[in-house]
Amino acid sequence: MTIHHTRERVKNMRNDIENRTAYVGGSDVGSILGFNPYKSKYTLWSEKVGLTEPEDISDRDAVWFGSETEAINGRRFAMKTGKKIQRSNYAYGIKEYPFIRTHVDFLIKGESAGLECKFTGMNRFDYENGEVPPSHYAQVQLYMACTGRKTWYLATIQGNKYHINSIARDDEFIEMMLNEIQDFWEHVQSAEPVEIDGSESTSDTIASMFPNGEEGETVDLNKYEDTLIALQALNEQQKNLKELSEKYKNEIKVAMKEATKGESTQFRVSWKADKKGSRRFTFKEKEL
Repeated sequence: MTIHHTRERVKNMRNDIENRTAYVGGSDVGSILGFNPYKSKYTLWSEKVGLTEPEDISDRDAVWFGSETEAINGRRFAMKTGKKIQRSNYAYGIKEYPFIRTHVDFLIKGESAGLECKFTGMNRFDYENGEVPPSHYAQVQLYMACTGRKTWYLATIQGNKYHINSIARDDEFIEMMLNEIQDFWEHVQSAEPVEIDGSESTSDTIASMFPNGEEGETVDLNKYEDTLIALQALNEQQKNLKELSEKYKNEIKVAMKEATKGESTQFRVSWKADKKGSRRFTFKEKEL
């Protein structure tokens, strides 16, 4: 696969970055690939075609701290590694995919590499042992595809810990990713919806698109008869599973009687009164 990179000097970087509906950027690729737990592919599509307004997340703590600590993060990376970093006033892309436009945090002087700075708080990923969020992995792979660089460093502030991960360019992944982005953008251009999923993000998006029910003609749903049958079956399964779950809980409660704690080889159980005086049953697997 031959990639021809593009580079364009940006006069107003903030305005360029904020005009995200006009292109696919690094923060979008996780949603397109289904890696982003906060924004689904369908939600991203609805924003790109103008059906919904992108949510302003700039005031969220993680986003705000990420933005405010980016420069500090970069300086810490330079101190830890001895590498020289530089800002870039360019937008990067790929000639064959003119709808892709990326903006990078830093480039590494004298090395075919770049740097992405993240603030995550205490998430579940084990950065120390090389584990990174899939959405971050996809993001830096797109940066390498757009810049032609061979390595991208991910510098992460995770709570009170600092991690540096080196991610090598993966041309096989890049090819797959670019095909997915191409397909997504074709859906944007045609306004043909991407596949609907069951994520909270998609549910919230659809609710915002159709906030008010209006009395009028009845919609013919015969085309969705199989979907309705499947939904009815799932509802029945949920009902049966809920009853079975309550049965098992009741068996444990009878065994515990007035005790508030219980243990087995693998589990810990709690059945304590809450502030309203009702006993609340919970259980979890013991940590190894």
